[in-house]
Amino acid sequence: MATCDVSQNLALTHRPRAFGDVAGQRPAVAVLRAMITTGTLPQQLLLTGPSGTGKTTLARIVAAALLCDQRREAEPCGRCGRCSLILAARPAHPDVIELDAASNGGKDEVRQIASRARLTTHDSPRKVIIVDEAHGLSGPGGQAFLKLLEEPPAHVTFILATTDPDKMLATNRGRCTELALSRPAPEDLRGNLERVARAEGWRLTGEAADAVVAATRPELGVRGTLMTLEKVAPLLAAGPVTSEEICRALGMTTPRSVRAILAAVDKGDRPALLAELDQARATAGEAAVLRELGQEVRRRLRRHAGDELALRAELHLADLLARAATAGHAGALDVALLRAALPRLDSDPEALARLTARAEAAAHTLAAALAEADQATDSNTHRGRPAAPPAEPDQPAEPEQPAEPEQPAEPEQPGQPGQQEEDALARQFRAAVRAHDPATGDLLRGAGLRRDGREVLAVVAAAPLLDALRRPPHARMLAQAAASCGVRLTPQEAPGPPPVADADA
Repeated sequence: MATCDVSQNLALTHRPRAFGDVAGQRPAVAVLRAMITTGTLPQQLLLTGPSGTGKTTLARIVAAALLCDQRREAEPCGRCGRCSLILAARPAHPDVIELDAASNGGKDEVRQIASRARLTTHDSPRKVIIVDEAHGLSGPGGQAFLKLLEEPPAHVTFILATTDPDKMLATNRGRCTELALSRPAPEDLRGNLERVARAEGWRLTGEAADAVVAATRPELGVRGTLMTLEKVAPLLAAGPVTSEEICRALGMTTPRSVRAILAAVDKGDRPALLAELDQARATAGEAAVLRELGQEVRRRLRRHAGDELALRAELHLADLLARAATAGHAGALDVALLRAALPRLDSDPEALARLTARAEAAAHTLAAALAEADQATDSNTHRGRPAAPPAEPDQPAEPEQPAEPEQPAEPEQPGQPGQQEEDALARQFRAAVRAHDPATGDLLRGAGLRRDGREVLAVVAAAPLLDALRRPPHARMLAQAAASCGVRLTPQEAPGPPPVADADA
């Protein structure tokens, strides 16, 4: 079982001792390695970037690489006497001088640094002067430092580090080769935590490391995640710890709880959603729950970037969570999640399919009712046709015109079907449609049928009826009936009534 001194500072104890251990910063590390390997490292180097990104750490590794006599390419050995003194938690090598300009950036301190820079080295090939928080150099101190940067002694390398380069004197900044560092990605922070845990003999799973990263404010960087890790160091020293235990110890929502909340949103299960949300609040505050939900939604946005419908749903949820974060009143998160759980037709294909099915069922019911009404009307008309109106008074008859001579009927062309054959085909097709689906047959009553060749049957109807017949359920039934009759269909729009009535109506 590993032991742990809870008072230790993990950031100091496990500060990286090689370029390969630096979290993130791959572009800057690649440039520095190339400069050291080729001997082109400038005498004036400026490292910029947010707090906790590793500026001072990189400066010390560069110093160790310049002074190490067992260096392999650009990597310091980390074991020789010089490396041990430079890379210690509190550096003590006489040829590496560190100045905190935030508290010692006056003109007098700069003059002392200038005096030490002119002295010969102790036992190394170079002197390295590291100026941390370089933007803290005062006006007179910055002017005094300018002379050093313009004409540095040949054996001195200056490495400046700052979180705010814009506050530096433009003349000092302009004399330096600047490398910008960025915030490490979550996977880089997790890798650094796992490295430290291995060095301490702790068993830290990837999910537990992710929980530590999630519990740390992003602006705190590498140092912040190690400070968070210190809070659960006694648990890790006692034995293996699950991510849920880490979350409870840090007052966070567990990953399982976050996934359960979003799963309930996806399913539209609002009672389960509220139950999971209350359970999450039992171990974490409102702000923590909102923050972790937002982080998970950002991950889902990346996963669904190629799926338009899923992406719309995730963007809707992200927008609601953002509004809840700025609402500033109790219940804002509940309202946001409940709204997200309501189906949206533009992003929920299952809800859209359910509503479409209901609409089609209602259309079928309406079509059947109309058909029954038409049949009842026809029956009543045949049984009790109204009496004819009284005849108009006789008008004088017009003189009868002589009949024109009867023209002989044209012989039927071979291979062209007659009208009786077309009517028979229409009746056969309509019967096949009704056999497949009565609702589609009822809709087809409003359309006319016309033969176009031996194997093509035109369905002639006004545009609204054609649109209805083209919808997937009806189109599928029409295609099956056409196949059974050995013909294929072609739609033809007619602005008025269909040209051929339904003989079976």
